[in-house]
Amino acid sequence: HLAPERAVQRSSVHPQAPRWHIPALMAGVAALALWRLNNGIDLGDEGFMAHCAARVMEGQVPHRDFYSLQGPLSSVILAGWSKVFGLSFLKLRVLGALIHGGMVLLTYLIARRVSDSRWALAAGAASIIIGLPHMRFAPLAVWQGLALSMLSVWLALRAAQDGSRKLAFASGITASLSLLVRHDQGAYMVLSILVLAAATRWVGRARFNLPAWIAGALCVGLPALLIAWATGALSGMWEQLVLFP
Repeated sequence: HLAPERAVQRSSVHPQAPRWHIPALMAGVAALALWRLNNGIDLGDEGFMAHCAARVMEGQVPHRDFYSLQGPLSSVILAGWSKVFGLSFLKLRVLGALIHGGMVLLTYLIARRVSDSRWALAAGAASIIIGLPHMRFAPLAVWQGLALSMLSVWLALRAAQDGSRKLAFASGITASLSLLVRHDQGAYMVLSILVLAAATRWVGRARFNLPAWIAGALCVGLPALLIAWATGALSGMWEQLVLFP
């Protein structure tokens, strides 16, 4: 008998957002990308990023066949994109623009979970000019990992507020993918979700299904470790991702 009351309370706190918000944010991303996408070149991190993608396309294994301080999945994602669309700085930057658009959208969606639509729009609008545009939309591992971390956090917030086991499981899967892309950044995200789980349990007004989240994380994390061990990359991952930092 409390369900209708809760529904009314939630709708009054977070009323329906205008439909033009998301198209307007994506239009802002597209306009900035058209201006910055093919402007200048960076032979530092961007060159290393493309080089790693090329080596994976040749069949080489990250951490076993070449040194990298980024998670192995980052190079695999770039190699997969390049395998389909071709390898060039410009085409990789198109992927970066898509990642940036996803991050702007997730900023808006996360803000909608904790504030009204006006503040969410302001947060999304500010995020349009932050981050990737300053890197000419180069999809470095840090941005891939941040996008996955934001997706995991958004799913975790929905799981906590809606009491959904499936969303908690999906958040765990995404968290493992984030760790495999950018392990240090992913670790901070995992800690924040664990704090969220503890806080919701303590407050008692929302419940985050932590076992489902852990199950989702292990669903990806354990096979990834086994693959790294089977391919002989596990020791290199330990040395390059843990011992060196």
